[in-house]
Amino acid sequence: MILAMIADGQLGSIEGGLLDFVMPIEKRYKDLGGQITYKATVEKILVENDRAVGVRLADGSEHRADIVVSAADGYSTIYKMLDGRYVDKKIENRYKNWKLFRPIVMVNFGLTREFTSDPYINIIKLEHPLTIGNQVIYGITLRIFNYSDKFASKGKTVIQSMIETEWNFWNELQKDRPSYEAEKERIAEEILERLETRYPDISSHVEMTDIATPHTWWRYTRNYKGSPEGWLPTPDAIITQIKKTLPGLENFYMAGQWVMPGGGVPPCLYSGRHVVQILCHRDVKPFSTTLP
Repeated sequence: MILAMIADGQLGSIEGGLLDFVMPIEKRYKDLGGQITYKATVEKILVENDRAVGVRLADGSEHRADIVVSAADGYSTIYKMLDGRYVDKKIENRYKNWKLFRPIVMVNFGLTREFTSDPYINIIKLEHPLTIGNQVIYGITLRIFNYSDKFASKGKTVIQSMIETEWNFWNELQKDRPSYEAEKERIAEEILERLETRYPDISSHVEMTDIATPHTWWRYTRNYKGSPEGWLPTPDAIITQIKKTLPGLENFYMAGQWVMPGGGVPPCLYSGRHVVQILCHRDVKPFSTTLP
């Protein structure tokens, strides 16, 4: 299906990367009168008489609202921001038993050389497996950001390796910061060593290294157990329609990958659109979109 959609021109890579995708959406939202506050962590969703009435930020400020829509991590939203007060057996079962996309260790290298003739995504089988915790890694996904000049300066390239890993190992390890940092450095060195067999002398071109672990993903996004895409599309999950409301709570909705099994950008966008459709239906207003 994916190959067919690519061949038909429905899917592809964005030349300028994520910002070229996000910024026009932000601009359109602001043009319609929307306001955005960045670097503002929501600590609690304010509730009065079982109605969501706003949010309280980590800095203590409160912002009132007629409708609250959370596109944040599902577990954090339900069990932290709302203290687990609005759940039923289906929700409890979901967060206890449903399988997640496995978290990722991501190692990025900034290199002072180009890779113009290489495919920009590949899976490399390792001749010498890599061990992380109790897990033996036999292959890594490699992305080379060589399809646009916006990812690095001329003559330079960013290479990214991604490895599926285990949440519990990293969650425990990060409690001992020296051991945590040492393990990150070890993994980066070992990946670079294995890339040497494919790209001789690559180590001498490394200008910067950036490593993200499942704990990094959690720290920035609060994603449940560091999962990058939420619920794994198992046979049960993929046919389940998750409600965008919570039992017993009015004027509150959820959007994002935790109400759309399978994760990824398109389901997240659709879920937000769907919430707006629900609101229009509730208020007996036609749902319509216009482009400038």
